[in-house]
Amino acid sequence: NIFIAFNIYDMALSNPEKALSMLREIEDSEDAYRMLGAWSSSALKSYKKDPTNRKTKNILKELAKIDMLLKTTSFSSEPWKILESFILRAKLL
Repeated sequence: NIFIAFNIYDMALSNPEKALSMLREIEDSEDAYRMLGAWSSSALKSYKKDPTNRKTKNILKELAKIDMLLKTTSFSSEPWKILESFILRAKLL
């Protein structure tokens, strides 16, 4: 369910521990790349609403880095670990 991805993204910005728990519950049944796409879509939507928001810019940059890592490194075999690390850092970006 793609709506779960959007909920996890929103939760990561306010309560990373809960978002991480939510993510771990669905890792076996969802696609990590689709999750990243949903998060990127949410961040882009926020950016369009307020292009001066520094936090949103930082999140977009971080999601772009994650996308590149998943496409070009061995993280592609363990995508959930890098998505988990994003959740833990999202509130601080």
